[in-house]
Amino acid sequence: MERIYSIIDIGTSRVSTIICSVEHKSYNILGKGTCQCTGITKGFITEPNKVIDSINTAVEQAEAMAGASIHSAYLNLKPLHIEVINKRCLIDIDSGDRKVTSADVKKLKEQLRHIELNQDWQLIDIIPRQFILDNNEGIFDPVCMVGSRLAIDAYVICGYKNHINSIIKCLRSLDIELDGFIIEPLASAESVFGNSTNEKGVIVINIDGNMTDIASFSGEKLVFCKSLPVGGDNIPKDLSISLQIPISEAHRLKKQCNLALKDMVQEDKEFIVTDSNDPTVKKSVYKSWVAEIIEARMSEIFTLSKDLILDGDANMYDAAEILLTGRGINDLYGCIELAGNVFGLPVRYVSFDDPSNPEYTQCIIMAKFLSSCPSDLWPSSNVEFFAQSSNKKKKGFVDRVISFLERFL
Repeated sequence: MERIYSIIDIGTSRVSTIICSVEHKSYNILGKGTCQCTGITKGFITEPNKVIDSINTAVEQAEAMAGASIHSAYLNLKPLHIEVINKRCLIDIDSGDRKVTSADVKKLKEQLRHIELNQDWQLIDIIPRQFILDNNEGIFDPVCMVGSRLAIDAYVICGYKNHINSIIKCLRSLDIELDGFIIEPLASAESVFGNSTNEKGVIVINIDGNMTDIASFSGEKLVFCKSLPVGGDNIPKDLSISLQIPISEAHRLKKQCNLALKDMVQEDKEFIVTDSNDPTVKKSVYKSWVAEIIEARMSEIFTLSKDLILDGDANMYDAAEILLTGRGINDLYGCIELAGNVFGLPVRYVSFDDPSNPEYTQCIIMAKFLSSCPSDLWPSSNVEFFAQSSNKKKKGFVDRVISFLERFL
């Protein structure tokens, strides 16, 4: 049965939206839109009105392409905004025939909700990993099975309360309801692992514009996820400061050099750039200089990631490999070799379709995740197609300002 989803990715510097259809574990993008966003600082919403405008622009682009109106959507949550707790609960099967009932499953899930949280955090979701019936693992639906003791392994997802509330208010100011949150590391794991088994586990490093997300898996179990407030957008800033050139030329140099290792420079090409202190002055910089600056930043990102993992996961070297992804390094060669030097583990780059449009990477990851999930757990979004009804009337500027004031003041 076909399902329709609208997905909004609120990133560190950009908002992206897709409308997609899902059927038989495959997806088809019907509409997409993206917009830069300056209302987010280090992953948190600091200027809600700018975020609202960016969401509205991205949503309108996707709606126009799909010929539809979005009334509800799924959103992503990054490691920065969440805590993932692995928890197991256990009950005895009391019925005379020792048959597991839906009431037993409900009882287990209720036990998982009894968890003490800091006042700044709230329970978002409980995602079962597996049920265990009399030491038999890997059960996904134990109802009607026979046994004496039933356990559940689950992810208990907690979110930073202020950020969650800010996101919901931004959406509702545009008359969009929240279908649910998708946890980025879990969605990425589904895209990486798929139906394959992963006995040793991996470390996934997602380098975005202003943020780097790290997730460590033991087997296919998420054991650690954290974020660093640094990403690919720091590279042009480094080039601008180090070479004393305008930021626009720094972005151009990053693309023209596209190397994260100085040793990979074969021809030390000369670039003519403008001096940031005197726009009338032109000067020469060389590809080896640019690559050396990029290498320093990327080496720092990988070293900080390694330190963060070692602080939170002592079994890092049980992992089989490092998986790199993210739009922050989409156009950089040498990251695999550099990461291998830092981690001392095999490294490979994972691309999630549409490499020419890396701003949609996270939306695509979430679409793949939803396509693999049961429809009863992740129901369709409320998307109204124009062929079925008249266009939804968009809020004008005054309407959006009034709605914004009502919700934030």
